[in-house]
Amino acid sequence: MSGNVPGRRVTGVPTAEATNLKHTDAEKLAGILREIEPANLSVALADMFAVGCYLHMKGEHTAGSKVCRSVLKVIGNTNRKTYFENLMSSLTGNEKLFASQVGAHLEVKRLFSEHGADDNLP
Repeated sequence: MSGNVPGRRVTGVPTAEATNLKHTDAEKLAGILREIEPANLSVALADMFAVGCYLHMKGEHTAGSKVCRSVLKVIGNTNRKTYFENLMSSLTGNEKLFASQVGAHLEVKRLFSEHGADDNLP
């Protein structure tokens, strides 16, 4: 069989849609953070998670992961362990997306555009 088959990459490796893989993003984390009181703690944790994403994107994988995991530990993983594990295992390649989703300050999100990630951030 030759040519492109819907649901498959040219190399024959199934796409996420073809294998029904669930995409993990940080929208749920943003909701969890919004529930934290006081609000300044919520924003500080969002900023910290976004900075961890930035470090990870810049090649500081250990430091970036550690910062992100520290935020998740502070939040607590009761009924969230699988989500947090999926979030962290999806971090590579999604650092900018996750940072834009968690509700970090604009100044923190701008780090991504100032240092080579040139897509617009929300």
